Parts: sequence; C-alpha cells; structure tokens
Amino acid sequence: MGLKFELKQSFRTPQFKLVLIIEFIIVILHFIIRDVSLFINNRSIEAFNVYMLYPVSSYEAWIALDYRFYMYMILLLCPILAALPYSTSHYTQIRGCIGKNVLIRVGKKKYLKNKLIAVFINGGVTVCLPLLVDLLMCMAIFPSIKPEVSSFTLLVPHSSFSNIYYNYPLLYCIIELGFIFVFSGIWAILALACTKYVKYKYTIVIIGAIINLFLSVIGDFISKDSIAPTSFLAGYFSKPRILPFVVEGLLFFIIVVVDYLLLGSRGDIE
Repeated sequence: MGLKFELKQSFRTPQFKLVLIIEFIIVILHFIIRDVSLFINNRSIEAFNVYMLYPVSSYEAWIALDYRFYMYMILLLCPILAALPYSTSHYTQIRGCIGKNVLIRVGKKKYLKNKLIAVFINGGVTVCLPLLVDLLMCMAIFPSIKPEVSSFTLLVPHSSFSNIYYNYPLLYCIIELGFIFVFSGIWAILALACTKYVKYKYTIVIIGAIINLFLSVIGDFISKDSIAPTSFLAGYFSKPRILPFVVEGLLFFIIVVVDYLLLGSRGDIE
C-alpha cells in the first residue's frame, strides 16, 4: 500500500464523512446565528449612511476568530475530530487478515511511514476544511477590509501575529489555518501511535481528547492557560502562543516518530 493509496482510503471512510457533517453543523450554526445578524447590521450601516460606524469585515466574522462557544467546541473536540477518520485504520488492518499481506508487499518500515503521513494529512484536512469553507462564505457576504481594534477580536499588540492581523488579515487567516492543520495532524498521529497500547479500537480516538482536557485543566489551575491547545490554537487568543505551540507540537511529534516509526519498524507490529 503506497502513500497515494493510503491517502485515497483515508478520505473514503464513513468516519471522515461523519466528522465533516459534525463540524459543518457547528460552522453552519455559527454562520446562521452569528454571521447573519452581523450581515444585517452591515447592511443597516450602509442603508442609513452611518459613516461613523465601521462595518464588520469578513475576517472578524470568521468562526476561527470568534471567541464565543462555536470555535471553542471545535478546538475542544479537535483530537477526536482529527483521529476518528483514519487513525484506527492501523488497528483494523494489522488485526485483520489484510495485515500480513500488506507487510509482505510493501515492507514494515514503508508501511508505517505511509500510514503516518496519510493519517497526519487526513487529520489536518478533516478539521481545517469546514473552517476554510466558512472563511470563503464570510468573504462572499462581508467586505474584505482591514479589521479595526474592536470588540469583535481579543487581539492586542502583544498577541502573536497581531501586527499581521491588522495589516494583512488574509495572511493571518492562512497562518491560523496552518496552526490548526499541523496540530490536528499531530493529534491524529498521536492516536495512531497508541494503537499497540489499547485493547479496543476506538479507545485511541479519545486519548488525545483526554490530554487536551488535562492540559486545559492544568493551565487554568496554574494560571498558564497558554499551555492548553484550546488556547494556543485559537486565533482570538490574546496572549503569546508561538512557544507552547512549537514546544508541545515538537514533543508530541518526537514521541510519535520514535515510538511508532522507529521502534515500530524494529519490533512486531501490533
């Protein structure tokens, strides 16, 4: 099974479709409840020529920059959303009759590498695709103008990339999608690496969610909420977030590569 085959399979699973439906429901609810009202306000400003009021831009209306309930739910569920579509495929294949045939054809090391890359990409795409669609919808009905410092965003001068946000907002959105894509992929491969340690298939899906919740609780307890992925992955987070993203991302990635790829290629695949 080559990488191309693994990627095709990862986007054909029923779980991939299920996760997209769940996330699109959250996105659509946000669009209907939040963005439609903002759009009506924008139209009122135009109709009555209220030049003193600044219209809401497409970037401010984007769900990923809205600090309310909807984006927080996506970030809280992110480990499950990223892992569910394809992280369990290793468990299914190795414990089924297909496992030995695959290893004979492609070799253990190549199989593990292809699986790791495919799961990472699938996890990133699964979480980011609905967010990208929401951004495009916002750009279709809101003016794509530079945002002003307002109540629609919590970004302040010391926030990470705040200068980019207020001067090049589209670039900021791309960076935000990149952050979420990378860490969603990490959540997915972290679940994949836990395959040999669990007895039941879908146990691996909730492992990342437990870690995510644990870091959130610890962050609140020690007043360092920036260590929680629900914080440093949020585009609206007002504190510096690059360091925790890099440190935790590298830590999880190294653990996965060493345990799943290096040690897994030398021992028996379970």
